[in-house]
Amino acid sequence: MTDAVPEGPLLGYGDYPSLIRRPVAGSVPFVGDAALSLDAMSGVGCGFALLSAQLLAHAFAGRALDAEGVRDGLDDYRQRFEKTVLPHAEGICGDSLVDKDEATRQRMFETICGNPELSQKYLALTGRMVLPAEFQRAFMRGLMAAVRVPRGNRRKEFPTPAEGITGHFAGPLRDIPGHHQERNRGRCRVSLSRRSRF
Repeated sequence: MTDAVPEGPLLGYGDYPSLIRRPVAGSVPFVGDAALSLDAMSGVGCGFALLSAQLLAHAFAGRALDAEGVRDGLDDYRQRFEKTVLPHAEGICGDSLVDKDEATRQRMFETICGNPELSQKYLALTGRMVLPAEFQRAFMRGLMAAVRVPRGNRRKEFPTPAEGITGHFAGPLRDIPGHHQERNRGRCRVSLSRRSRF
């Protein structure tokens, strides 16, 4: 890119809210950006589009397409979506709401890079191949192992979830009253809860 010459002005945006809606409204299933649109920095747009489409296809595999079959298939899809996609989306939204300084990021990645098993889990998490809770358990084990080094060699100021370095598994949005959140600084907007009417 060193010798690249721009052909026009850079097009950017000042705010990119994360939007999440129920995956099914009435008899209409939503996949991809129709179901959720997250901050582009999370790198999940195409992946979530393909994943949600696959979940929908699996939910209808072998089902009759009569009224009962469609109803059951849509309910199956909703459950699959909420179990598979929603935990990642909630973590990404939570991560966007937390300020992180360079020292905190460095401590986090030192912990991850210093542990081969944790490094693999982190790659699997960012590839959306494991759920955030699975990485959280591995990360906390890694932190505890680092704390148990001899007292003279012990590092100070280990990262904690409260410091915001664990945003990939931040608390679920359903814990926020009304499951409706709108913040400009954090760029996270939940448009519809799973319990609300469309």
